Amino acid sequence: MKKWFLLCVTAALLAACGSDAPADGDSPEVDEAKRSEMLLEIEDLRQQTFEEEVRMDRAVGHDLMKKYIAYANAFPKDSLTPQFLFSAASVGQSLGRYRQAINLLENVHDGFPEFDQRVEAGFLIGFIYQNDLNDRLRAEEYYNKIIKLYPKSEWADVARSSLVTLNMTEEDLLKFLDEKKAEAEPSNP
Repeated sequence: MKKWFLLCVTAALLAACGSDAPADGDSPEVDEAKRSEMLLEIEDLRQQTFEEEVRMDRAVGHDLMKKYIAYANAFPKDSLTPQFLFSAASVGQSLGRYRQAINLLENVHDGFPEFDQRVEAGFLIGFIYQNDLNDRLRAEEYYNKIIKLYPKSEWADVARSSLVTLNMTEEDLLKFLDEKKAEAEPSNP
């Protein structure tokens, strides 16, 4: 069922999304053939990467990340490019390539103003700084950036919550979560 779903999604993406402009020097036919070949390679690697529900195969994940980035470089104006860069960042984070994930997310946030996951990309930069790189100052900077730029977004709300817990020790965080849980539970008369 999962493979069927991925196949349907890929088919829909291929049908719905077109390249805005051919790569320099390529005819539209050659460009479209290259684009289709790259999309098939990406889908094959995605299926291999996510066959294992528990852990990502590092070599396949690395190849998938490279293919996403190669596609984005070959087709920078294509409608799939920001999603592929966002996905490459996710794979990079899973592989422990945190700085590269941050660079990709910055590219998504700053380079694709119409992308629907743009604000999430900005938030995730702070998240990676906080949780993966243990750089609370940079995390705070990015959380505040999201709050300032998108004050009414759900990601600004998450950023505000993250700022509250940013400098808590593990013990303080557990206590805080227990208190929040107790507040949320209805009291029995």
